[in-house]
Amino acid sequence: MSLTLIIAGILDIIVLVVLSWTIRKRYTASLTSVEEKSAGILFFYRSAIMRTISSGFAPDSLESLGHYIAVHLFLPILGLGIFLKTDANFLIVVLSLIWSMQLFQRAVPGPSDKESHSET
Repeated sequence: MSLTLIIAGILDIIVLVVLSWTIRKRYTASLTSVEEKSAGILFFYRSAIMRTISSGFAPDSLESLGHYIAVHLFLPILGLGIFLKTDANFLIVVLSLIWSMQLFQRAVPGPSDKESHSET
């Protein structure tokens, strides 16, 4: 066990909770259209991340990007903190890669069928 990584993992959990609460609060207070509100918080989250990557840095966009990065780091930091000096650390790395791929697919999906048919 690595106490430093475990403490970093606990801090990551605290950051995740605070940013989740802040993002939820910004979503409920946002003045978007009815279509965007009905699309849900995941649409709000995706659009904030995309705004950060494509155009610039707004506070809500940075919070969403920070949350996204903290979610990706959660499993490797805490898992390696617990299993650092064992053979299970290989399993943690593989699970972390799968975790990151799944998160990326959920947060940044490809173009929808409507978008791909309209381009052709």
